[in-house]
Amino acid sequence: MKNKKTMALISGAVGVCMLTTAAVASYQTPNGYDALKKSILGTMDYTNCTVSASMSMELDGSEIMKMNGLHELALDSNITHTSSSFALAGENPYRADVYYCGDKEYSLAQSTNPSAGDNEYYSCAYPHTKPNLWDIEPEDRETADKIIRFMELASDTIVGDLRNNFVCTDDSDDSTSYSLTLDSVQIPELVNAGLSMLFSMENSYAQRTVVYTDENGNTVTEDVDRSQDPSDGTYYTAIMGNDPILDSMMMDYTVNEDGTFRDGTISVVFTGNGHTMMFNISCNISDVGTTSIATPQEQGFKITEMSYDDYTETEEAVTEQ
Repeated sequence: MKNKKTMALISGAVGVCMLTTAAVASYQTPNGYDALKKSILGTMDYTNCTVSASMSMELDGSEIMKMNGLHELALDSNITHTSSSFALAGENPYRADVYYCGDKEYSLAQSTNPSAGDNEYYSCAYPHTKPNLWDIEPEDRETADKIIRFMELASDTIVGDLRNNFVCTDDSDDSTSYSLTLDSVQIPELVNAGLSMLFSMENSYAQRTVVYTDENGNTVTEDVDRSQDPSDGTYYTAIMGNDPILDSMMMDYTVNEDGTFRDGTISVVFTGNGHTMMFNISCNISDVGTTSIATPQEQGFKITEMSYDDYTETEEAVTEQ
């Protein structure tokens, strides 16, 4: 389904920039760097919390994409709930809503069947174990720790003296807030080199051949130019060209008194090929240790039982449209 595509490459580019700032901190506040790093890495072992996030994308001042997400985690009750929406300008939003309760999955029927009711869910047997918020299994922890350590050191190297641009804006009894503002001349060259590489790679694959089976069972071969499809991320990377630059970045971030992450916002502006692209991202973590999730049955939803194979076939059929 075309409107399920989420501009993965461009979002990845924003992720590169967020990674860069993740290691930035101010030594103007004692232990500022350690507190900031701890607030991010400390969420790795969360087993009960609520995470909400949003992202919007603008091109030349017009909003063209918006995403919202909610992830509730209550592993003490063996329940998780994830809800998300994605919309391109001028199109109806795509909505997904999934519960994992013990050995069952409950998925919003409208995600694969637009004619279904608002509170109708498909259910299938699907044992789902999630050890923590980051979904890192105990046997993978050693490897994960090594990856995280490498990313920390890489970020420190990239950031360098830019850590001095991250300042403490508020230091109250229950939280500490930081702010970062960077312009184009302060952006490390490595970041823009990475963007150029990513965009060039994506644009080089704009032309592709798709083979699929139509409703009559016939095999169809079709040449597709992704750069001409506004629902495809390549449409926007093509507009920005092969060598966009990170023009500016603004970030605000708050850490609770106990060192845990509270919330953050970031605005990132790219320029390229005579165009300006902006991302606005926000994230909030709340109800740590107190998140409680009502099951679909407790909420009175209509539930249709399906086999796992039938449910998978339904998803695949919609994805191919």
